[in-house]
Amino acid sequence: MTASVTIDGEAVMRRVHRVIDDGRMYYERLLESDDGALLVREPGRFTASGLEVAGWSAGATPIVLATGAEPAVVPLPGIDRVPFLTSDELLQANTLPTSLAIIGGGPIAVEFAQALVRLGCAITLVMRGDAPLRGEEPEARALLATVLAREGVRLQTGATDLSVEPCTEGVRVRSSAGTVEAAQLLLATGRSPAVHELAPESGGIELIDGGVAVSETLATTREGVWAIGDAIGGEHRRFQF
Repeated sequence: MTASVTIDGEAVMRRVHRVIDDGRMYYERLLESDDGALLVREPGRFTASGLEVAGWSAGATPIVLATGAEPAVVPLPGIDRVPFLTSDELLQANTLPTSLAIIGGGPIAVEFAQALVRLGCAITLVMRGDAPLRGEEPEARALLATVLAREGVRLQTGATDLSVEPCTEGVRVRSSAGTVEAAQLLLATGRSPAVHELAPESGGIELIDGGVAVSETLATTREGVWAIGDAIGGEHRRFQF
């Protein structure tokens, strides 16, 4: 006989929050203990003369834009009528969802689907493709779909004409593949470079596809400024990883 296991959702999320906070504090302390590093907790913006932060100008100091990314919210019909979560917001939750409809089939959608179903959540993954991780090896995608289904994730593939609406359960997702109802909705439809608050174009830094345009050496269109990771846009976005 298999013993039943009760998951303490609040304890799980408290640990998630602690791990995130500990990681951030570790690197902040590392910077603060380095005599050659100055940590400034203020927003910055580009101007014609360069990067300005709290009245201080970077001048000719070399700059690397490593701003990361933020969740991209697809304007689905009805999305303004239902509460929804992004991956960032889900990590800030105080307890686990009882059931979750995840729209998306990329790495973030798959990671959350597998992690949460193992913690006892009812998970439905709604995606346009015939398997998760579009663009990867077909055999690997098929294997991943099999593993997710075996672990209890409900896969709804070929889902086009998506729309969402409130319902008694919480939220209803309609598509060409059918209807899904869940307590909460997670939009895992990709991430966009988080560069716009810096006003890079005001400093002569060109943007492409929502991110910073860079050369093969990661140089931007402004001398002395480079961009790395999720801040990059265009053809060199492959350098994200």
